[in-house]
Amino acid sequence: MKFKNMKPIKDVISQVVENLSLGKTDLYYKIQLLWEEVFSKEEKKHTTVREFHEGTLTIQVDNSAYLFQMNLKRAKILERFQQGVPEIKTILFKMGNIK
Repeated sequence: MKFKNMKPIKDVISQVVENLSLGKTDLYYKIQLLWEEVFSKEEKKHTTVREFHEGTLTIQVDNSAYLFQMNLKRAKILERFQQGVPEIKTILFKMGNIK
């Protein structure tokens, strides 16, 4: 039996993968824009967005003083990020090199 107006499965899969990729790219772009807004010029020199996975946004911080400062401001920072990206449920600050 042949159905009319059906696309080949390879075309359907291609379209689905493309749509999923675009959604992820848009989300990371929004997160990056929010990082630009949420953090001060000085804070941006010491932080970078590392990853977003299963509701957790990980921000890398280059020294212990800024790590301490970010942890003190965690609730306010999370609130600001959630205004633009409600999928963010928690923020994790980790020490590491900033490139």
